[in-house]
Amino acid sequence: MRLVLTGPATGDTYTDVNGNFRFDGVYNDTWTLTPSLSGWTFNPASRIVTVAGGNIFGQDFTGTPNVTTSTLTVASSNPNSGVFITVSPNDNNGQGNGTTQFTRTYNNNTGVTLTAPSTAGGNSFQKWQRNGVDLTTTTTTTVTMDANYTMTAVYVTPPSPTTGTIQINAMLNGAAWSGAVSYRLTGPQTIDGTSVPQSFTNRPTGSYTLSYISGGPSWATLSGQPVKYRLEGKVLKQGIEITSTNPARLDIVT
Repeated sequence: MRLVLTGPATGDTYTDVNGNFRFDGVYNDTWTLTPSLSGWTFNPASRIVTVAGGNIFGQDFTGTPNVTTSTLTVASSNPNSGVFITVSPNDNNGQGNGTTQFTRTYNNNTGVTLTAPSTAGGNSFQKWQRNGVDLTTTTTTTVTMDANYTMTAVYVTPPSPTTGTIQINAMLNGAAWSGAVSYRLTGPQTIDGTSVPQSFTNRPTGSYTLSYISGGPSWATLSGQPVKYRLEGKVLKQGIEITSTNPARLDIVT
């Protein structure tokens, strides 16, 4: 630490390893003693010392390191809000985890770890960005607070399935029926069936129209009205659900 003495003359000196200092040959008068050290603040900022024919002792100063802080903004994209982020450690105000968007204040050079959920709003985590620049594709990342930063958890909409399974069933007087019957599915593909129940796997998603052709129980009348269903690629149990109250079926009535 440097000590500057000003008054009728000027001079300076530095403390030793124990924090002690001295000025020799100071003549009688009133002087100002001021400490300085980069990155520190002292109390008092200076002392007025009057020399009157003797040595002066106990001119002490208390130093406190200056604290520089930076602001961390935590955001999300797709969705742009409402994502719960785990934050460690807590900031200078005792705040930690939060829901996007929020800010935290830290002393410079503090390492802050952020963890985002793997999914949010039905979308999948893709990456962390720092100030708009891609940082990592892992859900957990650490940022050193040597400046103000905006950390953004980026999510993407998962791709829709391109194929699925169509399950065709038949009902006879309200009960499941199996046997030979001809029908056709028209849509992204034309699919001909010859029996029920039957599954058609790896079929393109889209709208299909189910039409009865012929066959079934000889003593029954089969409804031949085309019925349209849409294969959306929505997984249900063993395959892909066709969007309707019931799976696609041929209604057989007596």
